[in-house]
Amino acid sequence: MKSLALLLLLPAGLALAQTPPPKTSTKDELRSCLAEQDTLQETGKTLETRRAEQDAASKKLQTEVRSHMATSPLPNAPEDAFTAFRAKTKDLEARKETLDSAADQYDKDVVTFNQQLAARNKRCSTLTVTKADRDAVMKERAAVGKK
Repeated sequence: MKSLALLLLLPAGLALAQTPPPKTSTKDELRSCLAEQDTLQETGKTLETRRAEQDAASKKLQTEVRSHMATSPLPNAPEDAFTAFRAKTKDLEARKETLDSAADQYDKDVVTFNQQLAARNKRCSTLTVTKADRDAVMKERAAVGKK
């Protein structure tokens, strides 16, 4: 008889042991996550543009340096040729330092972007919203031209 009572109570115990459904997020939480996503997408595009510009500037400078080195004056050239060559060399070195500094800042900005993206993903990837709330927020966004 005891085993029968235990068997009858077993399903009730299992039902109580189940994890509760996830907490439903609010429309404001969804709006916040979507707004942050929009901002991060724009930041990502800006970073990609900066990277492309830096790559182009670096390649251009490398080409100019190679061309400049090919015009190195011969040992018996007049002093003003050496002076002009040194001045151009200093200019190219200064431009390289500027590009290096911009590249360092870009690297820092990418690290910051990745940290922000990871934080956003951690906070927003597990949002649970009702279909009605999601549809309402998406309708609001569509009204202002956002996806």
